[in-house]
Order: sequence, then C-alpha cells, then structure tokens
Amino acid sequence: MSKKLITAALALVALAAFALPASASAVSLGETSGGTFTALAKGSKITGTNVGNAKFVNSALGVISECSKVVVTGEVTSNGPEVIEGNVETATFSGEGAEYKGMKECLGESALGSLTPTTNGTTDEKTVASGTPWCIKTVKGADKFTVRGGKCTEETRAITFILDTTLAGECKYSRSAAIEGTFTTDVTNEDAVLTVNSGATSEFTREAGSGFFCPSTGSLQMSFTMETDSATVTPLYIK
Repeated sequence: MSKKLITAALALVALAAFALPASASAVSLGETSGGTFTALAKGSKITGTNVGNAKFVNSALGVISECSKVVVTGEVTSNGPEVIEGNVETATFSGEGAEYKGMKECLGESALGSLTPTTNGTTDEKTVASGTPWCIKTVKGADKFTVRGGKCTEETRAITFILDTTLAGECKYSRSAAIEGTFTTDVTNEDAVLTVNSGATSEFTREAGSGFFCPSTGSLQMSFTMETDSATVTPLYIK
C-alpha cells in the first residue's frame, strides 16, 4: 500500500529539536569543550535527532504511525539572554516499513497501515502551504517550549499536515494554537532532551473534505536531542 504523510506536526516538534531550556538568570544554547561553555552565534545551523520512536496517536485507535528515525534541521535566530528562537527548516521521518519514493515507511498499528511521513512544505511532489518552516521558542525562566507555523520573523499561522492513504484517501489536519513541549536541562554532562507528549497540547483536528475513514484527531508523542549541523557534529547544552 503506497501512502505518504505530510505532517507539519509529526514533527514537529519535531519541531522540538530547537526548543531551548531556560535558567533563572539567563538562557543560552552552546557547546561545551574542556569545561568551557561557548554560546552559538546567531545563524548557527542545528540538527535535532529523535530519542526513541516518534508517534502520531489517536485516543481511540492508538498509534496511527510510528517512525524510528527523525531528523530536523534549522537555524538559530536568537540566542539569549532573554529568549532563544530558531526556524525549523526541514523535518524528515522514516521507519522500518517497505521503501516508498526513496524512504522507508513508518509502521502503523491502525487499519490505515504503514505511512511515509514528510513535513516539509515543498517535497514529495506536493506543496503544503502550512508545512515547514516553523518557529520554535523558549524564554528565560520558562520550563517549556512552543512550536508554531511560520518563521520567527513572520506572523503566526496554523500548522497543517496531510495524510495520504489508499484506504482513507487524503486526511488533512490542522492546529492553530502552538504545540507545547517540555525539556530537561544538562545536569550530568548530557545534552538536553526535549519532549512533546500526546494529548491536548499537541492535538490536531481533521479538516473538512478529508476521507471518511480519517481519524477525527491525532496528537504527537516524541523526544529529541540537539547537535551542531557542521563537519564536526557536537552535542549542544543549555546554560
């Protein structure tokens, strides 16, 4: 069965790969070498990689799609001391299923079967107006991050995804409110882990015109770490 998931959400947070934890006095993202912390410059490229599988979940049907590999890329647009922001430029999902258009399908536990996820605005022969880019942000003293549609310099817009299946046809979902996530900071020389939990803070609603068998809602469940997107990949820490 050939299908493709274009989801501005299932990624999010991805999307989440650029949310940056905060301290009480300031917040900054950077590298640690020899005990010295160096903040990243504005414009630095970042990569986020998943910890565990990324899931798209329906409260009644369970896991609709489960991806074993997620890579998110983006750029730091502001790095402290009050706010850290970044533009999520691409988010790519793949799984352990059959190969479809050069990607391995993410496995599904519902009747929809396996899916091939992408979240990028102009990939897989489609243009999704509310696909990437997205803006991810945290502020000093906060314990969460947010992800919303559009670049950080643009007006806020919804995030939309389209799920194509041979069973249900086109399933289109959107979320107007920003996705919310939580994080853990570096306390034992480990890079921060950013998490989006399934439920109200990451739930998307099916839009009119979607196939009859498309689930009415779905939410995200995923975690990420962050690294530099450079020739020498190094983990990133929060100070």
